[in-house]
Amino acid sequence: VCALGQCEQLVATDRHSAWPAQVQRLPKVGGLADAHIERIVALRPTLVLLGPRSRAAARLQELGVPVLMLEARNHAAVRRMLFTLGEVLGTPAVQVAALVAQIQTLVDEAPSLGALQKTLTQAYGGLDSDQLVKLMAAALALAELKGMDAARAEA
Repeated sequence: VCALGQCEQLVATDRHSAWPAQVQRLPKVGGLADAHIERIVALRPTLVLLGPRSRAAARLQELGVPVLMLEARNHAAVRRMLFTLGEVLGTPAVQVAALVAQIQTLVDEAPSLGALQKTLTQAYGGLDSDQLVKLMAAALALAELKGMDAARAEA
């Protein structure tokens, strides 16, 4: 969401989301297995974004809360997810395409997840928050593309 330039649309995050810094001040509404349904409903979101393993989707939908399930298991799915999310959030397609291209470039150029993490760490001080958000999104996408087991082994 933030990598697409839409952080201001967020009304809450899961308990693990702490980056970029501006999301730290948002209410935390649980996690994958223990979403705080009442808290989510009380925030009156226009849409709740969930992963495929979330247990909250059915209950939220029963309560009339719109839900969008997103999954990014491979490169093609990451691209589809970003374009779907961009469309839903009102991000211009050209901006989404630029992010997708940036992610692809980083994936193509990174010999490993560890190398990409090192690059991010070294560059952190010289990047503005928008650039850093995009690079972190790329790192997460790379981890998804390589598979979490492979990413953990490289890190």
